[in-house]
Amino acid sequence: MRQNALPRFAARGGLGQFDAHADGVKRKLRAAGYEDKTFSIVRWQGSNASLILKELPPGMALETIGLRRPPAQDKEGRGHSEPISLENLADADADYMFFGTLGGSSVNNPDAGGSADTTGAEKAYEEAQGVPGFRDLTAYKDGHVVLVDGSLWTSTGGPILMRRIIGFVDKELLRPARMRCRARPAPWPASAWPPASCCSPASPPRMRTPARRRPIPRRAARPTWWILPTR
Repeated sequence: MRQNALPRFAARGGLGQFDAHADGVKRKLRAAGYEDKTFSIVRWQGSNASLILKELPPGMALETIGLRRPPAQDKEGRGHSEPISLENLADADADYMFFGTLGGSSVNNPDAGGSADTTGAEKAYEEAQGVPGFRDLTAYKDGHVVLVDGSLWTSTGGPILMRRIIGFVDKELLRPARMRCRARPAPWPASAWPPASCCSPASPPRMRTPARRRPIPRRAARPTWWILPTR
């Protein structure tokens, strides 16, 4: 965790607890194979995407637990989300994508209405699927889009907020695979979801093998005696 984040929090002993919690999650994620994956944080508004970079709490949280960012997001920004054009939508791509929204609000209009929770993220995700190029993103095709609460993931805050983000990542990425794939892309029918690249297929139900019947021993055939007539 960066040293300049809320000195009062550190003075109360919270920094040590935070670091211990983050280190534990980091070890679990490394053991689960996430160390070599990349993670994008996207804030979606209407038909446009913005990136949450490394200087904001969500980016700091991912860095603290050892999760890598894609090249276009592996940097610090200007202290707020960075809008990208549709031509550069590939900058939002990664192996995994944390996808949220703040409803209708933005940097220029923070008081606009709209839902910022996961319900709002679901609506924004439906809108994003209609934008050219979004369905070509690796995270989308692999079913690795994780819908998040935008008020938590795309807002400013301190260590307490970061701890909540780390707790969400811990719960979301380390849960059983088939429980993890929630954001089903529209082209995938429910019967075919999740794909093999997203989750391991469920093991087939165990069939009970009927017990083999013991063969009934045949009784020895009794000899038939033919009495020949005498003359």
